[in-house]
Amino acid sequence: MYHYWFEIDGFEEMISKAWCECPIVEVNPMLYLIYKMKFLKKCIREWNGKRQSNKCKKKAFKKDLNDLKIVIDKGNATDDILYKRIEIIKDIQEAKKVNNLEAAQKAKIKWAIEGDENTKFYHEILNKKRNQLGIHGVLKDGMWIDNPVVVKNEFLEHFSTRFQQPRRIRPVSNIDFPCTISELKKNELEGDISYQEIKR
Repeated sequence: MYHYWFEIDGFEEMISKAWCECPIVEVNPMLYLIYKMKFLKKCIREWNGKRQSNKCKKKAFKKDLNDLKIVIDKGNATDDILYKRIEIIKDIQEAKKVNNLEAAQKAKIKWAIEGDENTKFYHEILNKKRNQLGIHGVLKDGMWIDNPVVVKNEFLEHFSTRFQQPRRIRPVSNIDFPCTISELKKNELEGDISYQEIKR
């Protein structure tokens, strides 16, 4: 049983009718439920068989639509022909919708059954991305280097230089500034922060 069947017109009515009109007579509740479920399963199979036979009508719908198109192109269209054309288009769209729902659910079932076997597809995508984003070489002093070890060392040296620790000895300015803070304020700024100050 597929979940998309609930989207098809007539399915829920068929289930309700089959459940209410079940001819099973059994005193034992468990056996009654089992026989009733079997009867319901039989009704669903018959309904699905008729539905599958109706799927073959899609080609007939398309043929009828083409015939109506020829009549309309000749300028011989009537209200009945236009109404029939709308009904056929509606039937074709409904058939496409059911086919799409069926394909989507079958794909989910296949995924659930195969499980991790489907990860091969994603591994192929990841490997392709990795190859596209990978750096296969660098240009150093006008020479192209593609040795992986040398390329790795070049990157290490480049980023080590860029992100190395700043120099501990900082430049000192001897310029006199006219506006300076007092020695007390200087000591407060350079001193450690007390717990009471943090709480404030």
